[in-house]
Amino acid sequence: MTRYLLDTTVLIDFSVGRTPVKAHILKLIREGNDLAVSPISVAEYYAGISPGDDPDMDRFIRRLPCWDTSREIAMIAGDYRFRFRHTHQRKLPTPDTVIAATARHHDATLLTNNPKDFPMTDIAVERLGA
Repeated sequence: MTRYLLDTTVLIDFSVGRTPVKAHILKLIREGNDLAVSPISVAEYYAGISPGDDPDMDRFIRRLPCWDTSREIAMIAGDYRFRFRHTHQRKLPTPDTVIAATARHHDATLLTNNPKDFPMTDIAVERLGA
């Protein structure tokens, strides 16, 4: 059994029924894998749709564990921002670093459709969709 953290892009694609994403997520659930979300991804998802507009998606998100952010996760996220700004001349957005740090803290594979947003080498990142 593997642990997965769903990025916002996966939540959006799942909600609109993008076949490769929806099929893959449902397969992971059938296989008994652990799927979770970050509070950041939940906030980003609901920045584009009001709760209640899609009751099925509301239920899906409520059923997923939501891994809280902690001081340790925040410190990892800050380190990601610091390292990439100083070594790669690229400033990573805080929400993305918190999501990545959450995956690292929980030893989870990050599922996303934007792997370029997560260039960290100390976490597993899996691209879904086209």
